Amino acid sequence: MTSALRFPWTQTGKGANKIYGRTQCRGDISATDCAACMKNVTVVQGCANSKDATLRFKWCFLRYSDRSFFGESDQSGMVATYNETNFEDAKVVSEGLNFTKTLASTTPNQPSMFYTAVLDVGQSGKRYGMAQCTRDLSKSDCGKCLDFQLATYLNIVGNKRNWDIHGSSCSMWYYDYQFYFNYSTPAAKGGSTRSSPHRVAIGMAFPVLVFLLVL
Repeated sequence: MTSALRFPWTQTGKGANKIYGRTQCRGDISATDCAACMKNVTVVQGCANSKDATLRFKWCFLRYSDRSFFGESDQSGMVATYNETNFEDAKVVSEGLNFTKTLASTTPNQPSMFYTAVLDVGQSGKRYGMAQCTRDLSKSDCGKCLDFQLATYLNIVGNKRNWDIHGSSCSMWYYDYQFYFNYSTPAAKGGSTRSSPHRVAIGMAFPVLVFLLVL
């Protein structure tokens, strides 16, 4: 997939009417799925009157604003999604936390600042992690963004089996089944039964419209 398709950003208009926009797909999806997701993002209605908004689908997201935000690590408008009743095994919690911290520290140094990893916890199975930053960030800001997400939500998601955290500049995922695409190995089948997730949003400094949709 070309970088232009994975991560285009642009600006249009003049003076007070200038608009800045950025889109990005998850690093594990194909060019075809990325293009399809972007097409759906652009036709979503509901935030025409917002000067600063983020629209998030399962595979991609779009942000636009009346000010330039390129290269900024923006922590406002973070959203954490998790299952309130699906608790992690007590003996796995510590390993899981160390795993996600390593994920956060490793991602900034990866190509496209995207990374997936697997944690083998013996009889408790495996845990799958993924992290991604927007590619306009520096490596340092990418790491700070992911660290901030963990520090902010750790007391909420730390004992949960499945969760994800999304912000305008970075995202993290932690699940007990392989939720991401891996073209070198088949995706894991099965996984735990999943009910409706709980969502917590904090630090919204501007109107943010978030969609978690399955295409």
